[in-house]
Amino acid sequence: MLDLHFVKTGKLSVELGKFYGDLFNARQGSDYEDFIYFTSEAIMPLLDKTNQFIIAVRALLI
Repeated sequence: MLDLHFVKTGKLSVELGKFYGDLFNARQGSDYEDFIYFTSEAIMPLLDKTNQFIIAVRALLI
């Protein structure tokens, strides 16, 4: 729904929409697949882009 209502309407960038999709899929995998582990080496590079996503969504709420 994020893609439909925010990315396709131009309210959120395609890049951030794809990033959210990647994060969502990783979370789904960790919830429903066996033996999925996230290391700090895998997570740390995602923090900056996650902050960008949060800032963009907050801007939509104002």
